[in-house]
Amino acid sequence: MTQDDPRDAIGGFSTFAERFDHLMSHIPRSRPDENRRRRSPFYSNAEIGRLIGKSEPYISNLRNNKSDNPTMDVIVAIAEVFAVHPGDLIPVATTHRRTHSSRAMHIAARAQHLSPRSLETLEAMVEHFAATDAAHDET
Repeated sequence: MTQDDPRDAIGGFSTFAERFDHLMSHIPRSRPDENRRRRSPFYSNAEIGRLIGKSEPYISNLRNNKSDNPTMDVIVAIAEVFAVHPGDLIPVATTHRRTHSSRAMHIAARAQHLSPRSLETLEAMVEHFAATDAAHDET
């Protein structure tokens, strides 16, 4: 990223929808389509939908905050299109519960490329901590 790269500004937006919309309206296509007659250098909802395997209305709903709970697969796919880290698309919330959830999503995004053995280890660790938390909550 360069000094004036619009990707650097996404942290200033408070929702996934705002961050996604910012990328859609500020990051041009990585490979402009020579056959395209539209003047816009930016991806359309339909193009992003085709690239990540989702419908145009779904992409529109994500951009307009009408669908506010995309799966990690969707977040990772969008991040790959725009060359950003998936965690950059997930805003840090101000409440403890939402912050906790955002942190968990960030960890899940980072785990996407772990080996099967590492994922098994991570899963065992999560199960251990979940059991520890449950035992602590009962006391």
